[in-house]
Amino acid sequence: MYMKVYEILRRELQSQKPEKLPRNFIAQVTEYVRDLITRLDSPDKICSKLARIEYENFKLMFRELYMVRLRKLSSLPEGDFSKRLLRELPEFIKVLKLLGEEVEELEVPEAGAPRPSLKLVLMRVTSKFGDVIYDDEGFIYGPFEKDDVIYVAEPLAKRLEEEGVAVRLVQGGRKVEGS
Repeated sequence: MYMKVYEILRRELQSQKPEKLPRNFIAQVTEYVRDLITRLDSPDKICSKLARIEYENFKLMFRELYMVRLRKLSSLPEGDFSKRLLRELPEFIKVLKLLGEEVEELEVPEAGAPRPSLKLVLMRVTSKFGDVIYDDEGFIYGPFEKDDVIYVAEPLAKRLEEEGVAVRLVQGGRKVEGS
């Protein structure tokens, strides 16, 4: 199951749209996590230590999968967004809680309800930035190549400017000098 989730995460990170999850995916993950938790208490110290490492890595990987899917699902049209969000996210949250993660219960908007809007900023990357970066909402951006054009939330735009990684292309309807 570890490699299956790894492969799904890899495909999610490479695609623009949410990937179709295998049938009974969450049930299989839940069974795997319960087995992993059992192995944590193994009397064999080596087995227990290996299980701890696998557990911690899996927790990070599954949380990343959750965040990537949340970002992608939130960009779907309203009807699709609400249906899939209502169906998927509570199941993901149950697994994350089983893994010991503290997850805020999300308020899922009803179909047709307006989503909160963020001020987005158009920017040009001024130097290669090989790492991924998280914004305040937990969404993942990057890695970036020099001269990539990106569209990010205002708080992240400020951070990228402060780090000297990107410049705004449009400010108040006008192109910023030097960009």
